[in-house]
Amino acid sequence: MTISPLIAEVFIDELNRENHIAGVTSGSPKRVSPAFLRECISNEWPGNVRELRERVRRAYHASGETIETRRVDEHGGIGGRGLNGSSVQVMVGTALADVEDMLIRATLEAVGGTRHRAATLLGISPKTLYNKLQRMKLESS
Repeated sequence: MTISPLIAEVFIDELNRENHIAGVTSGSPKRVSPAFLRECISNEWPGNVRELRERVRRAYHASGETIETRRVDEHGGIGGRGLNGSSVQVMVGTALADVEDMLIRATLEAVGGTRHRAATLLGISPKTLYNKLQRMKLESS
C-alpha cells in the first residue's frame, strides 16, 4: 500500500494538537522533514495505516522540533544518536512500582537529566514525571 505524505502529516498534526492540549509541549508544533516523508512513501506498509500511525507516533515522541526519521527503533534511537542503546533489565516478579522507578531513572540518565525529554520518551506529561519523581524522593528518604 502506497502512503500519501498527507496521511503522515495528518498524524503529526493530531499529535501536535494532543500534546498542546495535554500541556506536554509549550513551544511551536513539531515539523516534518522531507526525508521523513520520503521514508513514509518508500515503505510498503504491510500493516496498513495503523502501522504508519504507530511509527509516526514513536518518531514524534523520540524527536526534537523536526521529525527527521521514522527509524527510531534502529541503533538505539534516531539515526543512531538516541539513547546509546540504554536498557533496563527486570527480573520476573519485581514490583511494578520498582520497575517504573528503574525505568524513570534510566531514562533520565540517558537524556542527561532533561526532564521534559524524559517525559516525552516515557509517554507521560512533564507534570506526571515531576509527581513520580517527588514520590520516588519521599520513598527513598
